[in-house]
Amino acid sequence: MRRSPAVILQLLLAASSASAQTAIFVEGGMLSGAGISEIQAGLRGSPATLSGAGLDFSAATLPTHFSDGIVLVVADLDATIHRPLSSIAAVAVRLGGTAAFGAGGGGAGAGFGVNAGAGMIFSLGPRLLLRLDFTHRWLMSDGSTLGVSSFTLGFGVGG
Repeated sequence: MRRSPAVILQLLLAASSASAQTAIFVEGGMLSGAGISEIQAGLRGSPATLSGAGLDFSAATLPTHFSDGIVLVVADLDATIHRPLSSIAAVAVRLGGTAAFGAGGGGAGAGFGVNAGAGMIFSLGPRLLLRLDFTHRWLMSDGSTLGVSSFTLGFGVGG
């Protein structure tokens, strides 16, 4: 854990010199944790290039709970680095903060924490991207920590 502040500092410094080009992805996948597995759907904004660094943000919800009158949202804000593997593929690594909010049934709650993630980005054309992603979150609320993971697939436009 002693290296964590240095890694975070490197990611933030890289993000501060990021390109203004952003790709917007529509994502879907599975969120798992605490003995549950749910479908998630959301949006992600990330650098549109296969090489470089920047900010990555995402917001996802669990739509299966809408019919119960419950809205759950998970949002991440990360520093990210993209490293090309070829002219059409790159690996993306992220580290940042997470917030989770829920409301419905007469109650509401929130949890905050950190996340780390990695994925693959593929260029499918001049502006079309495909992204496969894994994110693990450590959410803290009321003195306890909950680990939640997401596997997602998304299509993005940008550049």
